[in-house]
Amino acid sequence: MLIRVAPDLSELVVCADRAEQENILGAGRGTAEPLAVWRCERPALLTDTARISQLEPGRRDAVLSLYESYPRTVTYDGTSVGWSPNRVPEGLVSEHRHAVLRQDRCAGTWTACAASPRSAAARGFSPSTR
Repeated sequence: MLIRVAPDLSELVVCADRAEQENILGAGRGTAEPLAVWRCERPALLTDTARISQLEPGRRDAVLSLYESYPRTVTYDGTSVGWSPNRVPEGLVSEHRHAVLRQDRCAGTWTACAASPRSAAARGFSPSTR
């Protein structure tokens, strides 16, 4: 998905790339050029759910599905930033990459624990409560 924001913040355009045109919009063959699916004048947020909910059902579902897809690229004033939860840039993975935080909602605490005891011991990782 590509979100284009006008330099004066007057408009936001949600576009579908080739794969999204085929998989979400049902095109037999997507185009190389991103397809504008929705234009929002004077957007309040990058995800203006109040306005999206007012769209006709087919367009609303398509726009919501695009917001759920990745990678997501936002373009503003000549600068583009891409993001996907499926890709972690090199250098951001710590030596404790197998550590997981679990929340105890009743106690209001977070416990760090490892994916497996073997990986925790190998990395010198011990559970702690915060």
